[in-house]
Amino acid sequence: MQVRASNGVLSYWLKGYPLTKEQKVRLEGKKAIQIEKFREAMKRKKESRLLETYRGVQKQIGKITDRDLFVAGAFLYWGEGQKVTGSVSVSNTDPNILKFCLLWLEKCFGVHRRNPRLRIYLHLYSDMKVDEEIRYWKKVLDVDRTQFNKPYIKLSTRSSLDYKSFGHGTCRMQLSDVKIKERIMATIRLFSEYSSKFVPKGPVVQR
Repeated sequence: MQVRASNGVLSYWLKGYPLTKEQKVRLEGKKAIQIEKFREAMKRKKESRLLETYRGVQKQIGKITDRDLFVAGAFLYWGEGQKVTGSVSVSNTDPNILKFCLLWLEKCFGVHRRNPRLRIYLHLYSDMKVDEEIRYWKKVLDVDRTQFNKPYIKLSTRSSLDYKSFGHGTCRMQLSDVKIKERIMATIRLFSEYSSKFVPKGPVVQR
């Protein structure tokens, strides 16, 4: 015959029989294993969900056309690019953003990534190895070493940062081409004017 008892009852019954040190270690070990198994299960579940979402988006968008690339690059520049000067300039710590910008310039504007007018500027921290970082960005962007200007070295150190995404500093690529810059800004203006058509004219009522 099985008798069910609550945790409180069991604690009262067994209070005179404390666990040995070995038993406590064994229980702690089992608890750690259970926690790790739970984490792994949740990780696999998240990865499966993200993969399913990615495949859904991939199916929805289909093949990315040159027009898609042009529009996506314009919006990227709207958010990340330099608008004031006459050159095309984008700064970021994420190499994938800069790789996309280079692809955009190549595919949509006919600019070769090794064009001597395309310059690379690095903002690094004092505890970084300059030559290693130049080699890293040269390989990632597939550009020539001669396209790099002298890096700017910040006095602060990377180890003092709380936010550790600055693994290879900040990279800025700059293309001296006024005509391309004017086309980019005209595209941004086009979408800016389009979005302004949908601004409510009256007061917005919160519901």
